[in-house]
Amino acid sequence: ALVGAFLKKREEVRGIAVPSSRIDDELLLRLKIIKKTGRKLNVTNAGLLFFGKSPQKVFGFARVHLVHFLDVDMQRYSDQRMFEGSAWKIVEAVESYLRDNMRRSGGGKKGFARTERFEYPIEAVREALLNAMVHRNYFDAGDVKIFIMPNKLVIKNPGSFPPGVTPDVPEHRPRNPQLSQYFDDVGLI
Repeated sequence: ALVGAFLKKREEVRGIAVPSSRIDDELLLRLKIIKKTGRKLNVTNAGLLFFGKSPQKVFGFARVHLVHFLDVDMQRYSDQRMFEGSAWKIVEAVESYLRDNMRRSGGGKKGFARTERFEYPIEAVREALLNAMVHRNYFDAGDVKIFIMPNKLVIKNPGSFPPGVTPDVPEHRPRNPQLSQYFDDVGLI
């Protein structure tokens, strides 16, 4: 079901036609969701993370832990959530949570419609979350963390920068290129 939704979204965003044939092993191989090892077909890590129903069974820390703190000392919190499932669905669930729970700093009008202005721009928060998920090392213990505090929002991922990338040399070099490609295909990167 998620592969079909991906193909439709990819067509809408990138203009790549949905294949007329049904979803079969050949298509899954071309999309790099599965790979052939000898005579066996195995799901790829990126395929499991992006399309899997419960990738946390293999990658236990492939999740996002969100804590909404009431104070800057991070001693009291009003909400704590663990987002699990496929990477694509995690991003959607976190965005939905933030839209429902982030403070508004005002609004405006677009035509007759009222627009909301969030405390932190949703697009920037989504980009930071996607960077944390795409560039993390899924073999490192630790989950992506989002801390919402009265004075800031922090997104952290486990591990270090990909090889050859530093804050002084912020080159786009995804640690997980295929996962990055899937997010790009649905218009999130």
